[in-house]
Amino acid sequence: MALGALPFIAITVLDTDDLQVSLLAAAGGAISALLALPIGPWVEHRRKRPVMIAAALFRAVVLLSLPIAHLLGVLTYGHLVVVAAASSLGLLAELSASSAHLKALVPREGRTEAASRLETTSWLALSAGPAIGGLLLGAIGATVTVAVNAVGFLGAAVGLRSIRQPEPEPAPRDAGGSPLRELGVGWAFILRHPTLRPLFLNAMVFGGMLMASSPLIYVLMLRDLGLAPWQYGLALGIPCVGGILGALLAPRLEGLHGRGRLILTLGAARTLFLLPIAFAPAGWVGLVVIVACDSLMLLIAGAFNPLFVAYRLDTVPDHLMSRVSAAWSITNRVVQPAAMALWGVLALASSTRIAIGLAGAGLVLSCAFLPWRRLWREQLEPAGSPPVERQPAGSQPVEQVDPVTQSAGGPDDAGAR
Repeated sequence: MALGALPFIAITVLDTDDLQVSLLAAAGGAISALLALPIGPWVEHRRKRPVMIAAALFRAVVLLSLPIAHLLGVLTYGHLVVVAAASSLGLLAELSASSAHLKALVPREGRTEAASRLETTSWLALSAGPAIGGLLLGAIGATVTVAVNAVGFLGAAVGLRSIRQPEPEPAPRDAGGSPLRELGVGWAFILRHPTLRPLFLNAMVFGGMLMASSPLIYVLMLRDLGLAPWQYGLALGIPCVGGILGALLAPRLEGLHGRGRLILTLGAARTLFLLPIAFAPAGWVGLVVIVACDSLMLLIAGAFNPLFVAYRLDTVPDHLMSRVSAAWSITNRVVQPAAMALWGVLALASSTRIAIGLAGAGLVLSCAFLPWRRLWREQLEPAGSPPVERQPAGSQPVEQVDPVTQSAGGPDDAGAR
């Protein structure tokens, strides 16, 4: 329900300019990425469920500090940045733990189906939440809406605590391995892998351009288009229905067409719908343009994400899962804030619409990083079959792990938001 609440507070309560709105997310993401560097190795060698519960409780406390500060009359822009950074840090810890933990809950043959169900759940929350949040923003204020969202994290902790299946022993530390060396293990695996490497680059460019445009679209809707708070909430929430439909379709599409070519086709198609938003007119027509473009983008991204999550988890061995997930997420938190900051400067130097248009063009260019030749020619097995692992020349063979996998990557981890 508080999706978009921090920039809403920055714009309407603290009256910040375009650059500060962009820097809010940028600074929060960059700070959390720096603090999160040891998280992957730390989580890898610990039980995952307690880490996930602690991360949810931490995020609840952090968010509750905002309404308290506002009530006391001491809310500042710096406080917003700290909350953004701390909340993002909690998310990174949760993502690092959950991908490895769910690997132990879901058998290999159920990966795409399970990813589809989790993706659908995420989009259901994102569909209803922002629309309700938009109404609450206008009725009770942004900081109280953030407090309501904090209660949701308390519920998340209770839900995680209710899992009864015993958790497997965490991966032991490498004999003689130094903590400093472990920091780079996740990135080393990604960059050595012939298919994960281009998918990683594609995800970073796609996510960077999409997130660079997000605060500017908030500004476009609230200032240039003159949308009311409830319209703002609808523009955030309605497109998520597309994500739900796409996620539900993912297993069926994989069964019909195979995973590799769908990853390429959907990965390219999802880039086409940001550019038209730069030309959205004022009023209801502009709202319709934004909702239509976002809905189509999220429909395709909703189908892409479970396939991509399943492919990545098929590829990464159990004992590296937390470190690879952390490396992926931390890189997102560095690339995306840098893009947000740069696009905030572009918006000041040109205009909000021009900056959004440039981000849309960059989104289309991200298609160049998809592994077209390798995935298009790949001889795909039927959905649910173990993949054939191809190793880069000169690399050590990757440990083949039989069982079980899944991810909590969801929309945020794959860059759909």
